[in-house]
Amino acid sequence: MRHCRYGFARCHVAAPHHSTRKFKIVSENEGDFMKTGIPISLVVFTTAFLSACGGDTTSPPDPKPIPVQISGTQITGKVGGEALIPGTVLLATTSDLSVTNKGTLNAAGALSLDLKATPEAETLSTLLPTGASGCTYAGTGDHTLQISAWSRLAVVSSKGDFLGTVQERRNDQTFSVPHHILRIYSSGTSTFKGTVSCSGSPQLSLNVSLRAGWNAVEYVDSEPIAALQDLPAAATAELIGTAQAPQVSAYLDANGGQLNFTTDTLSVRATFFQDGGFSGTVHLSTDNDLLTVGPSTLTLPALSAQKVSRASQGIQAMGLGQQRVDATLTFKLIGNASGTVNLLVKDDQGRELDRVPLYVISSLPAFSMYLYTSPVTVLPGASLPLSINVSGMNGFSGKVDITAQNPPTGLSVTPASVSVSQGSANGQVTLNAAASLAPGTYTVTLLGTSGSVRSTTPIAVTVPAPTVALTTDSATVYGGEQTTLPITVTGLNNFAGSVTLAVSGLPAGVTSSSKSVTLTKNGVVSTTLTLTGGTALLSGTSEVTLTATGQAITATRPFTLATRPKRTLLGKYRVVGVGTALDGGFWYVRQVEGSAIYPVLTRFDGTKATDAATLKNNNGYIYVDVLPIPGGGVWLPGLGGGPLFKYSSSALRYWDAAFGWDSPPAVDAQGRLWAVVFKDNMHKVARFDETSSTFDAVTDLSWSSFSKLLGSSRDGSVMAAYDSDQSEVVTVNTSTLAVKRTSATGFSSISKITVDDSGTPWIYGVLPSSERAVGKVGSDGTVAITKLPASFDHGTQVFAFDASGVLWIAGGGFAGTLTPSTGAVRSLTVAQDASPSYALNPSGGLWQVWTDGTGNTYTSLYK
Repeated sequence: MRHCRYGFARCHVAAPHHSTRKFKIVSENEGDFMKTGIPISLVVFTTAFLSACGGDTTSPPDPKPIPVQISGTQITGKVGGEALIPGTVLLATTSDLSVTNKGTLNAAGALSLDLKATPEAETLSTLLPTGASGCTYAGTGDHTLQISAWSRLAVVSSKGDFLGTVQERRNDQTFSVPHHILRIYSSGTSTFKGTVSCSGSPQLSLNVSLRAGWNAVEYVDSEPIAALQDLPAAATAELIGTAQAPQVSAYLDANGGQLNFTTDTLSVRATFFQDGGFSGTVHLSTDNDLLTVGPSTLTLPALSAQKVSRASQGIQAMGLGQQRVDATLTFKLIGNASGTVNLLVKDDQGRELDRVPLYVISSLPAFSMYLYTSPVTVLPGASLPLSINVSGMNGFSGKVDITAQNPPTGLSVTPASVSVSQGSANGQVTLNAAASLAPGTYTVTLLGTSGSVRSTTPIAVTVPAPTVALTTDSATVYGGEQTTLPITVTGLNNFAGSVTLAVSGLPAGVTSSSKSVTLTKNGVVSTTLTLTGGTALLSGTSEVTLTATGQAITATRPFTLATRPKRTLLGKYRVVGVGTALDGGFWYVRQVEGSAIYPVLTRFDGTKATDAATLKNNNGYIYVDVLPIPGGGVWLPGLGGGPLFKYSSSALRYWDAAFGWDSPPAVDAQGRLWAVVFKDNMHKVARFDETSSTFDAVTDLSWSSFSKLLGSSRDGSVMAAYDSDQSEVVTVNTSTLAVKRTSATGFSSISKITVDDSGTPWIYGVLPSSERAVGKVGSDGTVAITKLPASFDHGTQVFAFDASGVLWIAGGGFAGTLTPSTGAVRSLTVAQDASPSYALNPSGGLWQVWTDGTGNTYTSLYK
């Protein structure tokens, strides 16, 4: 009879407790060497050499083994590596062993094993893969040949306790990878030359001749193809030993691991195996206090002190004496422990040696308890009522008394009783916490008793430490200003005392005050801290932390802090137009909200605002674009095609007409106004003639109503129009009036166009993927696209280059830049107040003008 019971302890391959004992072959320094998926005799051979524990690529420890010449029918030699206890030697794999051939290992480390007997029939299978394996073999050899393969030797005591493993390997030090010796029994003679291949696994090369009977072959663990091959004629091998660590394995003679109680006690025979030569006292218990086991301790004598009393069928088959220490264990059921319970085996130091799963079945009357609330939180000095359900089973009825079983100091339970007559009943217990109870987590076990029947259920109890809760709001701080941060501090869990408030994680340029406040028990205090922004503060958003620190407590509250550049108050009015001032600052048009007073053109030079002219008109309240004129002054075209103002040399001109431009006009280097207008049933790029008060066409666009956009270079030398109907860019030299048309595709829609200092058009819009992007339109019609973050929006007011060649994009609540030389894209965090407007600062930066909720209008320069 063969015993299939061996497996690496590190991998813990174990047989079921109800079938046979657990053998554990442990080798910390070596493992099976066949690659995962290599099928050599797919049933046996792969199992024999696959390892979950890795291979040995290190030199063996002293003492050094003595090399011996390899024989196909005999294994002899001095074992090196770790010292092994003398015992019986058997052929083994990671999960199997053969008992038909037995050898010895003596106290001097000399090993001898003759291979004469045929191995167990169930270990035989074909060497080559079958069709059902999913692997293929290309080569020669007898497909019907049966083999039995063994990768190592197992050493067991005279009592059957596992003591260690011995590995054969070639001792040639020139090998770059391990060469291991395998023992193969063959049912016949055949030569195999070919390759085994499996999907997703390394290949295995075969070059081996097997004779009938026992053979020694060589396995080479190489990449990417491993090899199974014949040994050289004069090959020698060394024997490497690995000792089993002392441990205990327990086995219960129970039906499938079941404990079936018809009375409150049950006796079961148990066996304790002393692997690795373990001896001493073991302690027995279960992990359910409603199931006890006796005796609670057992003494396992040294192996040499054990006496043979009887032999099992398996031991007789191996030719060994008694391999176990037997004991009778008595289990006592004192409540509802139905389900899985573990028998625990521990040493004197409390180290767990083994854990045996058992399944408890009981027909005895019992009850269980269930808390409707767990875990619970209780404060020191408080009492907490808890609802509990008691459910009877197997005909149980009666009164159940509930108390706490050995509760932690400072916690108690007021005793209570629940009467169960049919099924289940509800009751209430009270958990009490002493005033001196320290914060922490505790477990209180409720014990229910009814005569000799018991049941327990745990309560997870949390006693929170005194602390405070903080509340505050997001804040915004401007450069050169202070802002007040409102804070509410609330005492929790009986907190009383002082805490210091401070803000950490502040961005560069922002400082904060700190403050101490004192709370009565569970009191509430409202206070403030002051945040101060430096004069050079930059725009951004930061997650910062409000912290309260006191004796033994720290409480935090994260909040969002927005930083903004220094702002200047322009006045309490509404801005209806903003534009660049070529010499710095910006122009804007202001109008008092709801007033019939005419709008006023105002110049802001970076520090102060000065009114320039009143825009008297026939409409009163108007919106205008503000377009700077080289040399000074501005054009002010009304939104939607009219009216039109020009302010130059301190003089204001006014044209009360609907000129019908499609998009904001532009100004050339000579200070002339250009626009896309609809004239003579065609959209045209046209230039305004102040004398005739008309637009003179320069070049035609398409006739359709699709949008037509206009932009210019920074110096006004080039105008660029985008004709969405034709998907083309039309550029005009404003001096020579030379026109060039270039295809510009790749966008689903375009909302802005501009020209860089080299005369190259740039467009801004939406791609078919719905992403925002900027496109540089080449002279050959190719468009180099730069995708933008989702923060960039379609409501663009500014799309222009500054003097350093940086492209600024802004509108609504977003702003950002693109640096063409590097491709770098930057998003700016800007003020989100009502009606923001933007103007490019030619030397670099972006002016934002906005109105807050009080009606005050401010401006800030973003860089």
